[in-house]
Amino acid sequence: MEEFGGRLFVRVQRSIEQLVRESGRKLGIETVEKNAHGISLLVITIIVLGSLWAYTRLYPDKAPSSSIQGDHNIIINISAETLNVPPEKIERSIDKIFSGRKRRQIEKDAITIMTPPKSQDGATVEFPGIFTVNPASIAELPPLEMLEPDSDRKYEVLLQHVPIFIRTTNLDNNKSGWAGLVRIDETSVRLRMILPDDADRVRLRYLPENEPMMADAIVYYREDKHGNFVPTFLQVTKIY
Repeated sequence: MEEFGGRLFVRVQRSIEQLVRESGRKLGIETVEKNAHGISLLVITIIVLGSLWAYTRLYPDKAPSSSIQGDHNIIINISAETLNVPPEKIERSIDKIFSGRKRRQIEKDAITIMTPPKSQDGATVEFPGIFTVNPASIAELPPLEMLEPDSDRKYEVLLQHVPIFIRTTNLDNNKSGWAGLVRIDETSVRLRMILPDDADRVRLRYLPENEPMMADAIVYYREDKHGNFVPTFLQVTKIY
């Protein structure tokens, strides 16, 4: 739990304590506040739920995979059994307390924890002695850049059949380790890039540096501290 605590717990500790106070009576676990293992279970449960929330919000038309749904079911059942509370009661309580901006923050915290292993095919996240996330779930989670900032001020631009020069590659993953050079508003911009699931990584990896791939893509813009919208990353939707 040391790594888990160092990277996340400081950030969400107050929210977790609030969860314990607000939902203790409903869940019948008033004593959990003195139970370190119970608190850890609730924190991990919230993080796993947060990754599921992020997935379903960003991919509303795509049902969660069996691995993502399976992780969700496992951690809910572990918590329910340990705390002697019905699974649906735990999930319902967490769902009610974490809404709006709180939920967005939990989504970001969850993806932040899950993101580092995405660069290695088959890697996972382990909460020692409690729970290990399925590697297939890690691979399918959206990158942090796709989550909306707290201000929700962003916009997207669709590019069709444009040349993209590949600058960074990753043979093990379509969603991390890629970058491309694309022309936006008469300027060439290097952006982090996400490829479609069916992309041929090997072919793209060995494209000559001066030979672009032709593709449709979405450019995501975010507001910077000066109030200007700047392109932040590129999601390729189709490769020709």
